[in-house]
Amino acid sequence: MRKDLKLKNSLMKEIKKLRINIRNERKRQNLSRNQLAKKAHISPYTLVDLELGRGSNDVKLSTLLKISEGLEVSLPSLLK
Repeated sequence: MRKDLKLKNSLMKEIKKLRINIRNERKRQNLSRNQLAKKAHISPYTLVDLELGRGSNDVKLSTLLKISEGLEVSLPSLLK
């Protein structure tokens, strides 16, 4: 049970880091959320929810790949 809690906490930290990295890279490129959503072919609401940590922490890999492509960066670089 304790290992599950540690794993969950670790995963939550990684998701938070990912959110921050996406937001920081978007801002570094002077892109609005709407602009990035359009480039990534995702809903602006999806991007807002992801960046602000709203809703579920279940982020689809396909969505993350679209965002990394929209930002023109590798997905691993957003996980650093």
